[in-house]
Parts: sequence; structure tokens; C-alpha cells
Amino acid sequence: MNTRMMIGMLASACIGLIAPAASAQVQQLVVDFEGFPEGTEISDQYAKLGLTFSIDGKPGLLPIFGERGSPRVGFTGGNSDGPLASGDGFMADPVIGNDELEPNNIAIDIDPPAISLRIFVHDIESPEENTTMRAFYQGVEVDSMTIADGDPGTGNGSILPLSVSAEAIDRVVLEVVGPRPVGTGYDFLTINRNCVTSACGGAFEVAQESSPGAGDFDDNVVGLILPFETNATAAEFYAYNVPEGDSWNGPNLVPEADRSHLLLSRGPEGVGVFIVHDRAVPDDPDGGEAEVIFELIGDPDGAMRAVEDDPENQEGGIAYVGEPGDSVFMSSHGWLQCCSDGVAYTGVDIGATGYFSFSDVNNTNDTIVGLTEWVAYSAGGDQVPLVLEQDRRVRIVFVPIGCPGDVNDDGLINLADLNIVLANFGVPGKIGDATGDGLVNLADLNTVLANFGGACE
Repeated sequence: MNTRMMIGMLASACIGLIAPAASAQVQQLVVDFEGFPEGTEISDQYAKLGLTFSIDGKPGLLPIFGERGSPRVGFTGGNSDGPLASGDGFMADPVIGNDELEPNNIAIDIDPPAISLRIFVHDIESPEENTTMRAFYQGVEVDSMTIADGDPGTGNGSILPLSVSAEAIDRVVLEVVGPRPVGTGYDFLTINRNCVTSACGGAFEVAQESSPGAGDFDDNVVGLILPFETNATAAEFYAYNVPEGDSWNGPNLVPEADRSHLLLSRGPEGVGVFIVHDRAVPDDPDGGEAEVIFELIGDPDGAMRAVEDDPENQEGGIAYVGEPGDSVFMSSHGWLQCCSDGVAYTGVDIGATGYFSFSDVNNTNDTIVGLTEWVAYSAGGDQVPLVLEQDRRVRIVFVPIGCPGDVNDDGLINLADLNIVLANFGVPGKIGDATGDGLVNLADLNTVLANFGGACE
């Protein structure tokens, strides 16, 4: 039995085995407070996401949607309404009656519970002014974070993130203290939850050839990674320039210096691919350069770039090759100590195969400078080390390895899975391959029939 088949069968038996018992696949939700008229009360507009908004301790009162640039309702005065973390909409503490000076604390109830939250607060600029996010589970405070005037990054027009994390969070309160007028703005809320198997997909297989051009991927499977399940677009997931300039700001990865990071999402646009070089905060000591080729096989409508990190880079000639719908993309980056660099692709189909390599694509830059590591990240918390060597390719097979018989990765074993196996019977490949041996045959049919009517747990 080769390594690929063995890993595939183990993963089919129990996807939870790929990560420590304490970790699980993560589902990300993004609320950007866009699309509602200013002054609209926020209550259950996001109930389908398991979120309900209120004013803490004041039944019947609600936060509102604000709009940057008015200021009419969201802010009570001044001209520095921006920048926001994303777009023009935000959540605001409203004026109640004619009282513009008494701040109100905004509460968010979360069901099912979260494991982490992040939201950006706008305009902490007055003496003794601060905002605290307090996280609770079953009435007990489990984490908190405070930003006060004078902290790094505060001031007129500033936007800074508040974040909390714990094993379970079912309520957060955004608490305002200080002599500020009503109109505190919050934007770009991201929430992470542990997935239940029926709601989230299985892992993708990662392999790296033994040497540049060897092509022996099947004999060199190095691990499995889970995509981050999300309702966000790839651009929102990357969070370019929000708030660290010209850099990755996504909440699901804390980049490390001198490392290139590879991670995946699965959301409304299909599978997203994210390549992040180096880190922005705290500053990287040396900057760097990197050139990467991404080739997509088995995806008829191809993919597209969703993020061009630092498209007007000061160092070296950054270049992007590949148009929407193409199957080969190239990126060339040069970055300073301040920043990370990278690129995001979206629209990758389940059933496709992707190949990644650090290869010379731009004579202006060197292929690898200032990087010593290459790591693929899993939404389950695992990290899969990759060898950082020019032209040595990594392959990711974008077909989930879930529970036995669930070949379409919907958490159920039913007629849909049976039809997929029958439609691909006798065809080598991953679509319909329930056993992980690279073939669709009687063994796969028997696996579906043996588990027919069941569900992934």
C-alpha cells in the first residue's frame, strides 16, 4: 500500500485524527455592516449566522448601522469619519433621544458559541477614552481586550482591532468608557467557530516531489490540510491593508518572519488559495523577495486573482501574470521590513489539482530572498512543513477526504454519492474515489453502499 492510499484511508476513517484532540476545523463568519441605510436598527439581520445584537442592559434599545462620510446618525460631529476597516458601513452606538454624551454598550449574542472574535473600533482619540471587548460564556467572563487613547495606533481617524478568544464564547459586550460623544463605530466583525462535521468539509491532500521535476507526488504525500470554511470572499479573508498597510491582516493566520505561508478557504466563491510571504507586525528584520507559480489542472473555468498584495511595491518589479479564467498564474514580489507580501486566488473548483513552486518568473527579482521556511496551514490547527527549494513543486488535490462513502462532501452518504461513483466508474482520478487509491471502481461502490443512509459525525 503506498503512502497516499494509506493516508487517504486513515482520513476517511476519521478526519479528526489529523489534528490534536483539542483542535477542530474552523468555520469563519464575516459581518461587514454593509447594505443597510444609516440609522437602521441592528437586531436579528444576522440571525442566520447565529448573531443577535442589542444594547447591553437597556431592553428595547438597539445599535444602528452607520455610514461613513455623513456624519448624520452614526457620529455626532467632526469630519474624520474614516478610514473604516472595510467599505462605508459600520455599526454604531446610537443617539438615544437628545442625549449625545452617554455612551451605550453594544452586546452580541452568539449561538452556537464562538472560539474567537475580532472587530475594529474607530476613532479612539480623547483623553481617558477607552473601549473594551468582554467575552462571556454562560455568564462568566472568559477574556477581554481594551484599547485606550494613547495606545499605539490610536488618534483621530484611527481604526484598530479588538480581539478575544476562549474555548467557548456565547456573548460579547463592547464597553465604552470616557468623555466621548455617542457614535462609537465598529466595523468588519470576524468570528471563528469550531465546525460540526456535517457543516464542514474534509481535508485536502498535500504532496511535494522529492526533487525539482521528479513528479513523484503520490509517493511523497506530506499531510492533509483543512480549508477554513467561511462566508467571506477571498478578499475579505485576506483583509489586505486592513489596518496594516500593504499587508495580510486576516484573523486566521499570524504570519512569522522569514516564512512563506500557504492556506486555503472554502466559501461562496469556491476554494480560495492564499500565499503570504513574511510578516508585517512586529516588523520583519530584513524584507525579502519571492516568485511563485500556481498552476491549476482539472478546473475548466480556471481561477482568478482576488488580492494583489502591494501592487505598487517600492522594491523590485512586482508582476502578476494570469487573467480571470486562466489556469497558470505567476507572482513576483519584493517587500520591505514593514510589510508582508502575497497573493490570493479564488474560484478553484472541487475536483481540481493545484501545483505550486518557487520559480523564476521575473528577471528583476531573485526567486527566494529573506525566506527560510515554507509551511501549509490547516484550519484544524496543524502545520505541514514544506521544503523551500527553487522549482520543487507542491501539489494540493482539491477533493475533500471525508467520512467513508461521502464522496461529494455534504456530510451525508446518499443517492448523490452513489450517482457520482457510477458516473465516474472506471475513470482514474479523485472524483468518486471513496477509498483514496486513485481509482473509481467496485471498492468505491461498495464503500458507498456499505455506508448508505448514514451521516458524518
